[in-house]
Amino acid sequence: MRDPEQVVRGLFDAVSRLDPDELCSYFTPDAVFVNGASFTLRGERELRGFFEELRGRVQRNEFEVLNLAVSGDVVLTERIDRVVVDGRVAAWRDYFDRGQSGFERDPVR
Repeated sequence: MRDPEQVVRGLFDAVSRLDPDELCSYFTPDAVFVNGASFTLRGERELRGFFEELRGRVQRNEFEVLNLAVSGDVVLTERIDRVVVDGRVAAWRDYFDRGQSGFERDPVR
């Protein structure tokens, strides 16, 4: 069995090359990829189609792993995704711990 951490790190490294064949090699033929609340892909055909679309639209795509935890075959990551589509920002989402952000103490007015 391959080391789960190395599989995930290899996948994240492969993301920067946007090669559909290489990316699909990290998934089982019947894999399910759930992208948050956005969409779900099932099987190699859907994954390959998604990766081919990315390759056609994305100029830069890389993941920076901030934290990674492994328990058996489960891998959890905290990461920064850097994606450039058509030379412009395609999406921006901020996530933060409201208890640590200061918003409760000093709300923006």
